[in-house]
Amino acid sequence: MNIDLEGIRAWVEASCAEQGVPLTVVDSGALSKVRVLFLGGLPEGRPRVRGGLRAASKSKPPVGLDPSQVVA
Repeated sequence: MNIDLEGIRAWVEASCAEQGVPLTVVDSGALSKVRVLFLGGLPEGRPRVRGGLRAASKSKPPVGLDPSQVVA
């Protein structure tokens, strides 16, 4: 299978220009997030917990919330 690298490059450049985003990314946080999207899992050096989620990413209920007092 032949891949048209110049065609892909032209498409990426046009897409980035249309959206107003740079062609290159140097923000390490953004690069880590993209790495996770492409490779799955957490970046190296990040703690893993059971279920694959970091504890900090789990939601916690608001303090003092009484569900019986919530008005819809």
